[in-house]
Amino acid sequence: MAAWREFGVLCLVLSVVPTVSQADESRHALAEELVRAMKADEQAAQRIEKIIIDQCHEEHCDDEARQCLFKIDRNELLSDLTYFAERELTPGEMAAATAYFRSEIGEKHRQVMRAELGLSKATLYDQAPEVRAAMLAFLDTSAGYRLVTRALLTNTDKVNGMIRNQAGRAFHRCKP
Repeated sequence: MAAWREFGVLCLVLSVVPTVSQADESRHALAEELVRAMKADEQAAQRIEKIIIDQCHEEHCDDEARQCLFKIDRNELLSDLTYFAERELTPGEMAAATAYFRSEIGEKHRQVMRAELGLSKATLYDQAPEVRAAMLAFLDTSAGYRLVTRALLTNTDKVNGMIRNQAGRAFHRCKP
């Protein structure tokens, strides 16, 4: 009888494993879609390029070195940022933020966020009052607070470290 009970428990556990795996895949897909909607990977690549340009200016890189340096592993950026999002945000926050950043107002907000890093000229005050109000309303959500106010995927110590690490590895790899 005990053997049948153990077998039943084993079957129950094994039937849950695919569900957990499917949940993990779904969470990963949500996180990746958020990173793509925010274009956080593109922004990180631009920040890496900015570091490379500044460093090349100091070290007088030749054209061959520049070509090597600008081969940024964008898949790695996407993967790292996706991991950060998966770890820090709930599925609901990821879904809400993805929808927001795919909207017209979200696109404008993304430009404002890029300006804070010197990658764009847009400001919150350049926006129409109703657009500004919608942006501020998003900041009142948990997703808005974490992604914009705390800059979870764009300007945290972890993200900045990842960016510096990628730029450093490029210089190590190419040795200008």
